[in-house]
Amino acid sequence: MKQEYSRLLNRQIRKYLSKHEDMEGLAEFLDAVNRSYLHYESEIKLTERTVELSTEELVEKNRELAHKNELMETFVYRVTHDLKSPAHNIQNMSGMLKNFIGNENPMVVKITGHLEKSAQVLLDRIQDLLSMTRTKYLVNENPVEILLPELLTEVKSSILSRIEETHAEINADFSRLQIVHFPRENMFSILQNLVSNSVKYHHPDRPPVIQITAETIGDEACITVADNGLGMDLEKYGDKLFGMFTRFHNHIEGSGVGLFILKKIMDENGGRIEVQSRLNEGTKFKIWFKNILIHEKA
Repeated sequence: MKQEYSRLLNRQIRKYLSKHEDMEGLAEFLDAVNRSYLHYESEIKLTERTVELSTEELVEKNRELAHKNELMETFVYRVTHDLKSPAHNIQNMSGMLKNFIGNENPMVVKITGHLEKSAQVLLDRIQDLLSMTRTKYLVNENPVEILLPELLTEVKSSILSRIEETHAEINADFSRLQIVHFPRENMFSILQNLVSNSVKYHHPDRPPVIQITAETIGDEACITVADNGLGMDLEKYGDKLFGMFTRFHNHIEGSGVGLFILKKIMDENGGRIEVQSRLNEGTKFKIWFKNILIHEKA
């Protein structure tokens, strides 16, 4: 349609110019303009077609990527689920072997101890992988009312063996903030990661002491977890603190995904994290929550 209009316009212009011989230069100019216009039109159509194809290709690539991610998540879930049973069996059989033979033989105690430790490491890795695959689902959970003292009790129960093994002392003060609204599994994961790390990375010369507080400051809620553990050099490692599989103490078992998951949860829920740490003195995490309903104790 536009090309037909352009040809019609060109004929009218030439008809007009045929009566004015002194305007031949203008005719050449108008011819050039007309050619440029037609070229511009073809370029517009080509660009529109390119964008259309690019959009279709992008949609298709996104669809393929989503499908591959789904397959990978399913694969990870199935593998980790299948590995859980053998790991638990190793632990159970180790206990049965120790009970059958007895604890008097030092070699038996040593071997069964290594078996139990290896099985626990495997179970921890399995849990880390499951946590990573579930992170994107956790961030979409709806907020619920959470009583922080009850949640801390659940967290301590989940790592009870490590608490007893290290003689950890966990003190909590929720007098200024007891109830928050937040996705429950997210909050459990946050608190468990921080408390578990404080116990795991305790200083070898002293039992771990962990102080947990919660308060409201302005329109934000803040949960603080401070310990007297190994600490870390933030000037050296601060920019890598929340990276996937990042570890700063290689002599302690761990996968380095806990803080990565913590940062992911906080970012997706509009929160922020502050960290203070001194090597061989301890670490303090401040978790700030934005845009959540805050209930102070009456």
